[in-house]
Amino acid sequence: MFKRKWIGAFIFFFCFLCFITRVEAGKRTALVIGNADYRIAPLKNPVNDARDMAKALRHLNFDVIERINASQREMILAVDLFYKRLKRAELGVFYFAGHGMQIDGVNYLIPVNARVTTETDLEFEAVAAGRILGKMQSAGNRLNIVILDACRDNPFKRSFRTSQRGLAQMDAPKGTIIAYATSPGSVAADGSGRNGVYTKYLLKKLQVSGMSVYEVFQETGLAVMRETAEKQIPWISSTPVPRYYMAGTSTGRDDTQRNRFLEKQARLESQRLKLEQEKLEFERKKRDSEKHETKIASISHKPDHVQPSLGDKIGTIRSLNRSWRFFIIDILDVGAVKMGDQVFAVGRLGKQYALHIGRVSGNTASATCESLPNENLERLSVYKGTR
Repeated sequence: MFKRKWIGAFIFFFCFLCFITRVEAGKRTALVIGNADYRIAPLKNPVNDARDMAKALRHLNFDVIERINASQREMILAVDLFYKRLKRAELGVFYFAGHGMQIDGVNYLIPVNARVTTETDLEFEAVAAGRILGKMQSAGNRLNIVILDACRDNPFKRSFRTSQRGLAQMDAPKGTIIAYATSPGSVAADGSGRNGVYTKYLLKKLQVSGMSVYEVFQETGLAVMRETAEKQIPWISSTPVPRYYMAGTSTGRDDTQRNRFLEKQARLESQRLKLEQEKLEFERKKRDSEKHETKIASISHKPDHVQPSLGDKIGTIRSLNRSWRFFIIDILDVGAVKMGDQVFAVGRLGKQYALHIGRVSGNTASATCESLPNENLERLSVYKGTR
């Protein structure tokens, strides 16, 4: 009896684990299409690119719909199936490798059976990229990613009047990242190895633990630019999206290094903001100082005076106009000073301030100070100094 209960419990637990696994897998779904066997201008890498991408996404727990060398009907049916699964998913990825082109700002993905002789044929023979974006937006899931390694040169350019190259830039709907193998209006290399240059690096970055989706495309783009000497510059169009990890968050040493990097980055940003504030304050004070005209006597050299004695007193400072740095002196002995004389005002604790006599009139004279003191000099004594 006990053995039967134990077996029943084990079967229930096993079924529960299978259910959990299916639910987790259902949270991520992807549609991968690789078209290479075109009648005109066949391509070398897209089939390998698509198969390797599908394998990598399955390794990351994606439920993958894979189509190789698909016709227009097969592509449309695959998009419809993708839409149905996407409505129950958290993350959706659409990947296309093959020929793609733009006509009047509209991007088209080319099936292998497309019969195109003029620009107007594309609407009926190809699949508009906007159709796929619309389906993904309608699904209402949290995050969508569209990857277009489809910026090869136009295989039908001899039949077309337009000279437009590559794909046009598309505005990403809310919660969507659109990644192009190269910048809008440019073309991408098919690649000399098993994979195209862009997909080769994207496959590597997808497996890196602790790297967010946005960082995956950022690092992929930098790697492509390095290899191609910036002849191929990947492009991203996106709205603000939540931080999401394809290969999971990092652990252990990776986490420690990442946290240290983030802390250092935060410190540098704090220092930058502090320096910016100090710069703004300095510029504000500079502007304020430039608003006021300063009148200070010009002295060719600073005289070397001795400490004046009390017997040298010639007057007192009556008032101080700080905005003009302008002194008026009550002169006790008018004959004791003349224009250009050097005299002293003695402040608190015996501190001396050198004054330069200007115009003398009656028992008053104007005077300027070499450096405006911080203390108020009103009613302080003025002395005649000697060399």
